[in-house]
Amino acid sequence: EKKKLKVGAYFFDNFAALDVYGPIQVFQGLGNGDKYEVVAIGNEKGLASSSSSKSAPKTVIDFSLSEVDSVDILLIPGGFGTRTLCLEKSQSNQKIIQELKHFIQTRVNKAVATVCTGSILLAETGLLDAKTATTNKKAWSELTPLYSKTNWQKKARWCEDELKLEDGRELKIYTSSGVAAGIDLALYVVSVDFCKEHARKVAGGIEYVWNEDA
Repeated sequence: EKKKLKVGAYFFDNFAALDVYGPIQVFQGLGNGDKYEVVAIGNEKGLASSSSSKSAPKTVIDFSLSEVDSVDILLIPGGFGTRTLCLEKSQSNQKIIQELKHFIQTRVNKAVATVCTGSILLAETGLLDAKTATTNKKAWSELTPLYSKTNWQKKARWCEDELKLEDGRELKIYTSSGVAAGIDLALYVVSVDFCKEHARKVAGGIEYVWNEDA
């Protein structure tokens, strides 16, 4: 039996629910999860809220970054929490960013995929410097000027680039536009990892019309 690819879905407070759960549904495939294993990770174990409202649905973070040996794909959603982590330069936020950067550099095997303003979080680590990327178009004028070292592509539905690590390994860097575009990106990742026909089968199974053109 072929080993499943492990997806680490990265959670933080005030994440955007569809950014992460749309792609999770894609990675879980047609209900049997035969291609990917998805785990909920974060800087610390506990609960992550999907908005600033006290009544917002929460996700259980099962593993802290320090507890995860490795993942094949790291999935980073957006949401207003990314602004808090990136724009409020507190010592605790900077620690979170550095822990995320270290995790990517040492414990991600194949790819990092960001949805919406998750790319801003990745840019804050410095790992998007000189890389081609995109983000939520509604946040474009507010956030992209803060990270001028990134080659931002405004018209893209998603972008693909590579990151060479100090140990010689290369990671794929996938970034998507806002919210629902993350589903298109996740299907593209499935098509790269396996084949386009399987991605189309998954899209049909969730009754989603896949925008195949980046």
